[in-house]
Amino acid sequence: MKRVFYVFAIFIFISFIVIGSILNYLAHSYMEQATEVEVERDLKILATITKGTLASNDYERVEEQVFLWGELEPHVVSFEVIIDGDIDLIKFAREIQTSSILHLTHTACLPSGRIITFSIEYDLSDQDKKAAVISVVFLSTSCCIAAVFIFLLWRILQNLAFIPLNREIAERKRAEEEVLAKGEQLRASNQQLISSEQQLRASNQQLLASEQQLKASNQQLLSSEQQLKASNQQLLANEQEREKLLNTLEAKNEELQGIVFIATHDLKSPLVNINGFSAILNQNCKDVTDILKGLDLDDEVMQRIQPLTEEDIPQSLKFIAAGAAKMKTLLDGLLRVSRVGTVEIDIIPLDMNKMMQSITDTFAFQINEADAEVTVADLPACLGDAEQINQVFSNIIDNALKYLDPERKGFIKISGKTHEKESICCIEDNGIGIHSDHQSKAFQLFHRLNPDDATDGQGIGLTITKRALNRNSGWTWVESEPGKGSKFFVSLPTA
Repeated sequence: MKRVFYVFAIFIFISFIVIGSILNYLAHSYMEQATEVEVERDLKILATITKGTLASNDYERVEEQVFLWGELEPHVVSFEVIIDGDIDLIKFAREIQTSSILHLTHTACLPSGRIITFSIEYDLSDQDKKAAVISVVFLSTSCCIAAVFIFLLWRILQNLAFIPLNREIAERKRAEEEVLAKGEQLRASNQQLISSEQQLRASNQQLLASEQQLKASNQQLLSSEQQLKASNQQLLANEQEREKLLNTLEAKNEELQGIVFIATHDLKSPLVNINGFSAILNQNCKDVTDILKGLDLDDEVMQRIQPLTEEDIPQSLKFIAAGAAKMKTLLDGLLRVSRVGTVEIDIIPLDMNKMMQSITDTFAFQINEADAEVTVADLPACLGDAEQINQVFSNIIDNALKYLDPERKGFIKISGKTHEKESICCIEDNGIGIHSDHQSKAFQLFHRLNPDDATDGQGIGLTITKRALNRNSGWTWVESEPGKGSKFFVSLPTA
């Protein structure tokens, strides 16, 4: 349809151009005729004027009038006046380059019977230019009219023919697509029906198998229900037993705490008596020695008495005093350990930088004595009881100072970091280190790495540290290598 329209539009366009060309030709012919009539009228006027002058035989006057007329007509290329067909009366010519000339002649009869012929050549170049302009105007107008006409025709055809036709084509295509889609859906539905039928058969078989399994499961369920009832009864009995054991354990712990507390207090009285009477016996021994020196006794008796009063008895009293002091130290340690689990704690946010500054100030004398270097990095805040956490770090730093290697300058580095929801502090030293066999025992009560060395300590500092951290929701561990040093880590909840 569009192809037909395009052919028809081209035909209309060419038709309008042809019509414009015909109109242009007619206009050009009309202009030539009008010019010819105008020139012929001028010739008649010139002949009328000339005849009167020729009648008086005033040829100069005729020549003057004709030349004046020629000067007033710029389009005249040439003209001449001939009498009796062979006498040139007047001849006039201009040098004009032109390609379009109109040649006219006019013959008149004088009263004397002589015949005068006027011949003129007229320049039509201006008329040709006007005709060219008119041609361009006609052709442009024709093209515009043709374009407008074709556009209007296109819009009319669109509204009357193309749009309904396109709509009908689109609807047909849509209908065909819907039919194809429905066909595909029907095929898919058939395949689904076939598949569903197969699945239904399989489901029926599975249903039968499931029914049998369900019957077996019901039987197992009844058996399991009976077992569950028996388990619940056993669980209830176990729960009651657990509560009973917990109550018993709590009572035993309280009793143990009381026994430890009472024992540490009650055992101190005999120790005081032992220390007191040992001191009295030691003084009495000195008095006896002085009395014996004032007596005049045999040398044999003095030789037997002197070792007893000066060596054996004082040395025995010294051992008794040392054992009593050791017992007092152990009892004080037991009392301190028992108090860690019974004292009331107050969990608050702690500024570890301020606390560590206070602890290092407290150990300033020991640090100077050990000629050690202590560096403290920025530490993260944590949650805990201020007094117990202070005791934890004091115990670890005290151990680090005690077990520095005397063969090299000691250093203690304290640093910290945050991991997930925990604040972890590390106390690192370059001391003698702990062998891997002793690391698991380092936090046991009264455990010392070398009981025979001269280092002060009761073997309870790390035990108190561990128990205090347990009460503050924290924990501790050690990494060490003999001869290189140790790292004690303390983990507490982040503030």
